[in-house]
Amino acid sequence: MPIKRILFYLLIVFTLCPTRVEGQTITSPFSKEDLGRMQRMQPASPFDLDGGYRLLSAWESLSRGDSAERTSKLAEVLFGKIYQLSPRWELGIDGVANLYGGANPYDGLILAYELVGAYKPSQGVRLVGRSAHRYALKRKRYQLDNHLLFFYAPMRSGLAVLSAGRTTYATSHASNEEEFSEAYITPLGGTNNINHVERDYLTLRNALYLTSALRSSLELRYERRQDLNDLLMPRTKSLHGELRLAYDFSSYGISNLTTYPSADKLPRGFFAPELGLTYRWHHYLDRVEPTQRSTAQSLELSARMSYAFTPYRRIDWAVVGETILRGGASLESSDFLNLPLGSIDRRPISNTWSTGRHIGLSEGSWLWGRVNYGGGRLALAHIPVLRAWGVDESLHWRGMLSNRDMRWFELGYSIGLGQMFRLGTFYGTDLRGSDEFTLRLSAPLLFLLSRASVRY
Repeated sequence: MPIKRILFYLLIVFTLCPTRVEGQTITSPFSKEDLGRMQRMQPASPFDLDGGYRLLSAWESLSRGDSAERTSKLAEVLFGKIYQLSPRWELGIDGVANLYGGANPYDGLILAYELVGAYKPSQGVRLVGRSAHRYALKRKRYQLDNHLLFFYAPMRSGLAVLSAGRTTYATSHASNEEEFSEAYITPLGGTNNINHVERDYLTLRNALYLTSALRSSLELRYERRQDLNDLLMPRTKSLHGELRLAYDFSSYGISNLTTYPSADKLPRGFFAPELGLTYRWHHYLDRVEPTQRSTAQSLELSARMSYAFTPYRRIDWAVVGETILRGGASLESSDFLNLPLGSIDRRPISNTWSTGRHIGLSEGSWLWGRVNYGGGRLALAHIPVLRAWGVDESLHWRGMLSNRDMRWFELGYSIGLGQMFRLGTFYGTDLRGSDEFTLRLSAPLLFLLSRASVRY
């Protein structure tokens, strides 16, 4: 049951809270390396005052003392460890808290374990081998995913990734900074989970700041797919391309957010005024059905912005519209509507659907939008114990419409520690009798603590 899993993870989170021992000594299961990696993403004052960053600051300043070695051992058990085999070689092993690999209606609960080996010849250059072991309890299926990735990021303003492997998971690999700062409004191509399809792939992606305000992401991908539910079906081969451009308007004074050299230094959940343009292209090298078209193209236009009333209260919105220029082959851009936030998930509540049915489009146009209101203390957060922890509350709305008479709307409420950890309840409906009520736990904190997720 989702509620039982959520209660289990709430118990884990409470064990991570600073504990008072021996009078005034406060301990934390996070090592100095953990805190340093997480606080790399911390924004400048006053936007660092939410409960998540305040908690990290408390751990950093107060978990120093005789208990440091003991808490470091606890951190290794919970979140794994990176072993420095030499100045250039390292081995990363996941911990117990990272065994949760997600859940979906097809596979049920997924147990996951990942090992990472990395070779670092120089600063910003890394060759990484990743081996992920997954077991789906409902389908009783074991899956081994292997990836070989070459990261090239000699400067802060650019990143190139060449990757290859076999997986039922992602064939594109975003960096920690891109994941945590929600660098892209819609998911990168190849990041969607298709758990019943095994894919051999080769992907090249380049993310680059062309100017201080204009950034781009170019991706080319080859895939060879096998449907695991029907092994008699032949493997299909396909090529994919995606070009994203995003322009940051923060220098024009439209928003009252603090201006940084790059958008990913803004607080999580806060976005500078941004316009985006994305072109997607998909081509089947072989066709299973005689009537199936081999090529699809789409064009997407997006906009998003945040406005801070106070460091604790803000509103952010995003609007995305896409039209299929040429249809027939499934495009991944609409598939994210089939990937709602799991009952327990590392993805953010603020940027992810929490309810919804499968909606896939191969022709026509569609439009979706979202509004998140971070209201600080609305109701429950006024309770003294929650107020002391810096707990805040938010309201969420999302909606989707298409010219093929598809629709879905969602309302939600969440409470938590900034964007690090949130518990939310959501109601979704198509206004035609189909509805859904769900409870979600979002813990991006677990993503940051995963040793295997450290990319460069």
